[in-house]
Amino acid sequence: MAGQHQPVQLDWHHVHTCAPWPTHAFGHYQHLTAKCRHPWPLGELKFSALPYLTYIDLSNNSLCGPIPKGIGKIVNLQALQLSNNSLSGEIPPELGNLTQLNALLLFGNELSGKMPTELGRLNNIQFLELGENKLTGPVPVSLGNLSEMTYLVLNENQIVGYIPPELGSLSNLNVLALGTNQITGFIPASIGNLTKLQHLSFEENKISGCILKTIANLQNILHLKMHRNMITGRIPHALSKLSRLAVLYLNSNQLIGDIPQEIGNLTNLYSLNLSLNQLSGPVPSQLGDLRNLGYLDISSNNLSGFIPDTLGSCIKLLSLKMNNNNFNGNLPDTFGNLASLQIMLDVSNNKLNGSLPQQLGRLEMLEVLNLSHNQFSGIIP
Repeated sequence: MAGQHQPVQLDWHHVHTCAPWPTHAFGHYQHLTAKCRHPWPLGELKFSALPYLTYIDLSNNSLCGPIPKGIGKIVNLQALQLSNNSLSGEIPPELGNLTQLNALLLFGNELSGKMPTELGRLNNIQFLELGENKLTGPVPVSLGNLSEMTYLVLNENQIVGYIPPELGSLSNLNVLALGTNQITGFIPASIGNLTKLQHLSFEENKISGCILKTIANLQNILHLKMHRNMITGRIPHALSKLSRLAVLYLNSNQLIGDIPQEIGNLTNLYSLNLSLNQLSGPVPSQLGDLRNLGYLDISSNNLSGFIPDTLGSCIKLLSLKMNNNNFNGNLPDTFGNLASLQIMLDVSNNKLNGSLPQQLGRLEMLEVLNLSHNQFSGIIP
């Protein structure tokens, strides 16, 4: 190879059925990309012959086998994309030598073992996406050193242990995805330092403890997913300060107490799920201020009292689930205003009574209406 500005010419026509692998040089960047439909071991690529590469994108192929340690010698590499293949084995610690790397995308493979602590040496990394693998062990504390990182995606693995408080040092983080693992312990207060965070997902773990008030510092958060954990305590009123929030999932935990009326301040909410907790008391009328709400699920709690008429103001609702509670009184006439309801209206297994409102006939697009196991009387309109 003559120099860094020369395009890489590769032809493995006799090695596999996908040859030649297309490679391109753009300015002073040298790119290796390929598309292959047939299973092919990544280790057969002679990375030692490609010292000037800055960009490798072999994603969405049928690559198999381990990630070669030799990739760690391509010291000018800025992006390594091997996602959506069938790669197996451990992540080689030699990848920690790639200090110019700003994107390491290995998601959607069959990688196993612990994440190497050497990844904490990737000082320029912005995108670290290792989700949808079979990784085990804890989240390395060393990841807290990666101050430039904006995306940290570790979801859908078998990660154990606690969330390192050191992750609170990642002040540039936009996305933190740790969902669908086996993480335990409390949510560290330092998460409140991640003021640029837009997406935070801890769902489907074994996280316990309360939702801390420091979460109110996440002023840019759009998606907050903590469902299917072991979180206890009350829903903090501080959540009402997250004015940009569009998705809030706290379902399938052990939350107690009432639904804070301040939730009505979250006027950008599109999906709110508080189901399968131990919430009690009445539904605050302020939920009717959530005019952008498309999905509301407060089912399977201990909520009681009348269903507020104001819910009829949530005219963009597609699905409303209030079943398995202790609501009494009439079904509000204002539900007839919910003309966008399409997927479901479920108020079953409550203590509702009286006659059914004629206005329900306006819900022409509704696919599922469940009024069972109540105390309604009179004729069906």
